[in-house]
Amino acid sequence: MNPDFDDRLEQAVSLHRSGQFAQACEHYAAIRSNFEHPGLTINHARALFQLKRYDEALEVLGAMIEGAGAHFGALAASLRGRILRELGEGQTAIVAFQEALKLDPEHGDAQVGLAKSLRETGNPLESLSLCSQLLTSAMLSEDMKPKVLVAAAQAFRDLGRLDESMRFLENCLKLYPSEIEAWTTLGIILVSLGEVEHGIGSFDRALAIDPDYPFAQWNKSLALLSIGNYAEGWRLYEARWQLRGGAVPELHADLPCLPANQAIDSLDILLVAEQGLGDCIQFVRYAAIFIQQGARVHLHVPKVLVRLFASLQRHAIGVASITALDDLPPRADFFLPMMSLPTRLGLGHPPDSTPFPYLSANHEKIATWKPRLSLPRPRVGLVWYGGSAIQMTGQETINQFRNLDLWQLSSLLSLEVNFIGLQQGGLRDEDRFGALLADIPTLSSRWQLLGPLLEDFDDTAAVIQELDLVISVDTSVAHLAAAMNKPVWMLHRHGGCWRWMHKGQNSDWYPSMRIFRQNNPQNWNETIDEIREALERFLLAPTAVQA
Repeated sequence: MNPDFDDRLEQAVSLHRSGQFAQACEHYAAIRSNFEHPGLTINHARALFQLKRYDEALEVLGAMIEGAGAHFGALAASLRGRILRELGEGQTAIVAFQEALKLDPEHGDAQVGLAKSLRETGNPLESLSLCSQLLTSAMLSEDMKPKVLVAAAQAFRDLGRLDESMRFLENCLKLYPSEIEAWTTLGIILVSLGEVEHGIGSFDRALAIDPDYPFAQWNKSLALLSIGNYAEGWRLYEARWQLRGGAVPELHADLPCLPANQAIDSLDILLVAEQGLGDCIQFVRYAAIFIQQGARVHLHVPKVLVRLFASLQRHAIGVASITALDDLPPRADFFLPMMSLPTRLGLGHPPDSTPFPYLSANHEKIATWKPRLSLPRPRVGLVWYGGSAIQMTGQETINQFRNLDLWQLSSLLSLEVNFIGLQQGGLRDEDRFGALLADIPTLSSRWQLLGPLLEDFDDTAAVIQELDLVISVDTSVAHLAAAMNKPVWMLHRHGGCWRWMHKGQNSDWYPSMRIFRQNNPQNWNETIDEIREALERFLLAPTAVQA
C-alpha cells in the first residue's frame, strides 16, 4: 500500500471512531473505488447503518467480495440482520443472523440479534430458549451477558411473566448498572403495572446515561401521555423517528417537513398517516385547527379510510383533498406526519373544539347496508381481535395481549340480544363457533357476521350507524364508533395503550366511549363479567334501542 492510501484509511477509521459517520463514509467510498477488502466494506456499511441510511448499507454489503472467509462473512451477515431489524423485516433478519451463526457460532451480536428478532416476530418462547442456552454457555462473552439478560427479560415480559422479567432486569442492573436498555425495559414493565412514576424514574436513569437514547425518550413520552402530561409527552413523542426506520419519512425530494415555527396561512399542508388505522381516525381531528389557521389541508391516508374521511366535510372540517398512500399525493408546500400535529400545534390536552361526531357514514352506504341487517334491534356490534394495516414493531406482542377468541365472550353471547360480528377477518379456528352454537342454542338466530363483507371503513361506518352499541377490544373500529359518537365499550388490556390512561371509565378523547379495564394480565374473566352486567342494564334502559 502507498502512504496516501494508508493516510486516507487511517483518517477514515479516525472519523468513524469519533462519530463523524458521514465524513467517514466519504473516505470509505473513495478508498473502495480503488481498493476492495471485506473489512473495509463492512466498516463502510456500518457507518451507513449508524447514519440510518439502511438501503445504502445493504447495497454496500451486497457488493461484498466472495470468499471473504468465515470471520468477515459472519460480520457482514450479522450487520445485515441488524439493518433488517431496523427496517422491521424481522423474518428476514432471523435468516441473516442464522447465517452469521453458521459461520461463527460464538458471534455475540448475531446471538442477541436472533433472540430479539424471534421475540419481535411473535416467538418469545423460542427467544427465551435461546437466551437460556446462551446464559449457561461458557462461550458467552462478558460484554454480551447483559444484552442476553435484557433479551430474556423482554421475552418473559411478552409471555406475561412479569415477575420473572423483573428479576432478570434487577439481576442485570446489579451487575451492570450502566446497561441502558435494562433501565428502559424495567421502566416499561413498571408503567404496565401502574407504577408510572417509578417507571418514569427508570427512564430517567437510562437518560442520565445517554440523554439522547430514543428508546427511553419514546417510552417516557408514552408514560407521560398516559398520566395526562401531554405537553412534555408530545415533545418526547418525536423520538419515535429515531427508532425503527430512522428519520421523518421523505415523500419526495421537493416536499419538506413542516418546520416548527412556520406560518401556515394560505399554505398547502399534506398530513400523512402513520402507525395504525385507529391512530389516523383519532388524530385527523387536528386537521380542523390547521384549517382554522388558514391552511389548505390535504390528507394522505390508507385506501380503506379515503371514503370515510370524505365525511369530514359534513362535520365542518373542510379538507381540500384526500388521497390514498399508494397514490401520488397532491402538490403541497409542506408535509407533516399526522401524529406530530399536537406537538406542532403546541397543544396539551386533546382539543375541546372537536365536533362529535366528526366522522359519519355515507347516506348511500347506509341505504345499501340497512336492508342487509337481518336482525331486529337492539343490535350490538362485536370486535374481538385486531391487527394492523400499517405494520409496526411489536405488533405481535400487542395482539397477543389485547385479542380475544370469540368463545371467551360466551357469557355475553348467551344474553338475549342480537349480535353483529364486525370482525373483518371473520371467525378463526380458535373461536370454536360450532361449540358455541351447541352450548347456546338461541345464538344461531341472534348472530350475523358481516365483517368479511366490509370492503372499507365507509362500509363499517354504515353498519355501525344501524347499531345500538359497539363492544370492541382496542381496535380501529372502537375509534370509528367513538368518532361517530356512537356508544362504544372498549376492553382495555392490562398495561395497555397510553391514550386510555390507567384509571376510570371515561376517555379524554371520545365522550361516547366507556372503558372496561383488565385487572390482571391475560385474564379477561372479571372484565367480561363486568361488561355482561353493564349490558344487562343497558338493554333494560328505555334509550337502548335508538330509532
